[in-house]
Amino acid sequence: MRLTSSMLIERDLETGIMAMSKGVAYTACIVAKMIVKGAIKEKGVLSPVTHIPVAPFMEHLKKRGIVISEKMEELTD
Repeated sequence: MRLTSSMLIERDLETGIMAMSKGVAYTACIVAKMIVKGAIKEKGVLSPVTHIPVAPFMEHLKKRGIVISEKMEELTD
């Protein structure tokens, strides 16, 4: 099986916020809020893969207009 994830971030023409700014700043702000609210309790250098609660994080991204899609494919030889 192969899982392919893709993310679409578009520039906000109304505010002028660039896509790269959204991809970097929004994710950092979401994680900072999760730390403050106690959703992430560990301290120090953390791995996004193991320490960030995936479902709430993805929901926060979606609210900010960042869409992540996944496609599962069966591999054949």
